[in-house]
Amino acid sequence: MAKTNGYCDPTFSSVREALEQQLKQETELGASICVNIDGKNVIDLWGGYTDVARSRPWKEYTVTVAWSCSKVVTSLAVVILIDRGLLDPNEKVSTYWPEFGINGKVNIKVSWIWTTA
Repeated sequence: MAKTNGYCDPTFSSVREALEQQLKQETELGASICVNIDGKNVIDLWGGYTDVARSRPWKEYTVTVAWSCSKVVTSLAVVILIDRGLLDPNEKVSTYWPEFGINGKVNIKVSWIWTTA
């Protein structure tokens, strides 16, 4: 069975339990998660394996690809900026990011490249 390593503040013990359950059921081959709140890591866990043969354990600094995770963060940031009146979805992207407007992109609106779907 895959071992879970690292630190988890007791407040977030359910996160450790969820990771251990996923690894135990072999739903995930290996994984890591780090959550930082106010400059302090409250969760820094890893476990499982890096190969299908389950012969190489996932280590603290195992490098992996984070597929598309920035899309969620970017969408949340955009929604917050719109809500605060700091970003207008009907404004041109080049208004906020002048360099974006080169090569014929000067009239592209924020709403054309951002979506919650």
